[in-house]
Amino acid sequence: MMGVKRILGCGVVAVVSVLVVAECSSGTSGSPNSDAAKVVSVSVPADVPKDSIRDLNSTKDMSGVVTTIPENQSPYVGNLPQVCPFLPKKPIEALGAEKILLNLDGEYIQSCRFQPEGIEGWIAAAAIYTVPYYQFVNGDSYGIVGGPLTLPTGKPGVYLRNKVLADSRECVVAWGTFYGVAEVSYNRASDSSEDECARALEYAKIVEPALPREPAQMRRGKS
Repeated sequence: MMGVKRILGCGVVAVVSVLVVAECSSGTSGSPNSDAAKVVSVSVPADVPKDSIRDLNSTKDMSGVVTTIPENQSPYVGNLPQVCPFLPKKPIEALGAEKILLNLDGEYIQSCRFQPEGIEGWIAAAAIYTVPYYQFVNGDSYGIVGGPLTLPTGKPGVYLRNKVLADSRECVVAWGTFYGVAEVSYNRASDSSEDECARALEYAKIVEPALPREPAQMRRGKS
């Protein structure tokens, strides 16, 4: 999303955007995985205050927190869980997604794409990043084009569009989180007249309440 290059967990260098990265691995998600939120105690530095934003063992609800920790100091780098298991399958399918697939599995980003029937490639996707929100929405590649809007848990969000590709049919709904930022992208088909921002918001309203709300849910491959 930021146009920042990363060395990702699948061994490729990619621009950090759900809509331009290559797929690393895939698999159909079922209903939300109750194990996704399982608390697994991990070691944290002795000077980390209990229930602070850096306490990876905390079960405190931090859904109202938006981090300002620089990404190179973030305790969530390498700890982002896969997104797909958190998402409610049926509501997403009701919007036209036949499959919910792991799209990108990396140290700085986890994304999940929603695959409609009869359409090759993704058309919508959800992602979480360790980059802080203020940096995410002020990058060179994307810019705020609307908002603020209010998401289901009361968190404010914004609409973003590509500043480089004038003919882009992509719209992004993004919001800040305690671990960085989360977003939902929607890419309108070339022969469609639908409002891609309205569609992105439809998906975002399902995705936003389902994502991790506690540091202890940030368990990369350990749940």
